Amino acid sequence: QGDRNLPDLLSVLSEHLLKMTGVSVERELWRPEQLPEHLRFNFSVVNEQGDSIAQGKELNQLQQQFSGQVRQSIKQHQSSQANELARDNITHWDFGVLPNELALKENNVTFTTYPALTDKGESVSIQLFERAEQAAHEHRRGVIRLLYLTMQKRFKGLLKDLPLIEKICLQYAPMGRCDEIKQEIVDAIIESAINKNHADSPPKNEQEFEQLAITIRPDLYAAGAAITKAVGGALEIHRELNRRFKKPFPPELLSNVADIRAQIDKMVYPHFVRDMAPQWLVRIDLYMIALQERLQKSLQNPAKDRELMIATNRLEDNLEKLTKEQRQHSAAIEFWGLLQELRLSLFAQQLKTLETVSVKRLEKRWAEISRII
Repeated sequence: QGDRNLPDLLSVLSEHLLKMTGVSVERELWRPEQLPEHLRFNFSVVNEQGDSIAQGKELNQLQQQFSGQVRQSIKQHQSSQANELARDNITHWDFGVLPNELALKENNVTFTTYPALTDKGESVSIQLFERAEQAAHEHRRGVIRLLYLTMQKRFKGLLKDLPLIEKICLQYAPMGRCDEIKQEIVDAIIESAINKNHADSPPKNEQEFEQLAITIRPDLYAAGAAITKAVGGALEIHRELNRRFKKPFPPELLSNVADIRAQIDKMVYPHFVRDMAPQWLVRIDLYMIALQERLQKSLQNPAKDRELMIATNRLEDNLEKLTKEQRQHSAAIEFWGLLQELRLSLFAQQLKTLETVSVKRLEKRWAEISRII
């Protein structure tokens, strides 16, 4: 398992070629799949004696081949009473240091596992995962829950101070319960405050956790105000659009309207606040405005709308093909947001995007992302 923060081999090759020859070769111009068989990496799985027990040139296949053994080893390890790391019903950080890795032995093979806090609602647990990316995702959610549990009174007071909360509950009522969306908004507030303070690596010990709790406090209200404004605005537009959809549309617009409705259903649905990264959640009202304006413009020029629809949906198809774990990758989350920014630039040009986006730029970005997830 390599360090995801390190540059990949192709980027390093490009950098060194530039230094050596002065020739700039963009990363995507390398074609590793065209290498002859004898020049491709050969991966080997070895046991603790150093004996090879499996080998091949496809790393993903080897990982899948042994993933069942890893999961079984993890399960046995976590059920063992001798293991002092795995714990349940944690409501305070009282367990010292959480290691980045933990080695387990099974059938003479040593597996690397990754401990993480996991969100259990009223508490958190320490569990082991076979993949670092999955552990990182779960640990971030677990830290958010533990921050809430240790600061419950502060967050209850914060919700009372946010004037739009009760209106949001009424708007959300057809989709879910008030207490659910309140909790999901609080979680988004915490994560937003963490992001603002550049806490890319969630804490792994009590001192780091307590320092993070202190650091985010001044930013909680501002984060809450921004999130509730965006969520309330999105729910209001959702209501208006659903009311408009009850009226008839010309036959030539049916495919356009069906796609717009599908986009709306992917944007606002039960637990959308929980599922959306906070950096994009604070702009969800703008994305809904873009869909609202798209509907109006499609009435005037349905052919142009279909052209833009095909281009953006082709990009979205890339995300739809990803597994659940792959969608949790930071690069996939970023791409989803950039896709919404693209729709914003195409259908609501008067609203500024966070950065310059185009179909061509996102196609290039996806080519880069597809190599790392």
